Amino acid sequence: MNTDYERIRVCSFHEAGHTVAFLEHGVALKHVTITVPGFFSDGSGYTLPKTGQIPYEADMICTIAGTVAEQMLYDEWGHSTGKAKRLAAPGVRGTGGDLEIIMEIQQYTTYTLADAEKAARTLLMNNWQRVQRTAEEIARYGKVPGHRLARIG
Repeated sequence: MNTDYERIRVCSFHEAGHTVAFLEHGVALKHVTITVPGFFSDGSGYTLPKTGQIPYEADMICTIAGTVAEQMLYDEWGHSTGKAKRLAAPGVRGTGGDLEIIMEIQQYTTYTLADAEKAARTLLMNNWQRVQRTAEEIARYGKVPGHRLARIG
């Protein structure tokens, strides 16, 4: 498998994990963008219409969902999660940024990272086909408006 292809797939699945989790929590995104050096250059991530829309626990679930989606993708491919993180690291907004966000949120709740990860895994397993279709759309276009993401079922 091509390394560039893997990088685009990992990045798109990471952002699709966030996207599906936010949509399942009733949060509409403005857009989702991925960055893979040499392919897309706008900056990976998602843009929320405004902050403070969802409870802290749901925010933690949505934030960790990107990393969980990556792990689930690599489980499908038969790679260890250690390899997944090494492959995903170059040019991808990864677990470091998300973990910092979660640590900030944890100041306001007793909900734990383990709780959020377990809930995110369950949510994504129950919506895995939607995650896959969302990731395909993100990988194809690089930047996808929220209204289009919301229609992916």
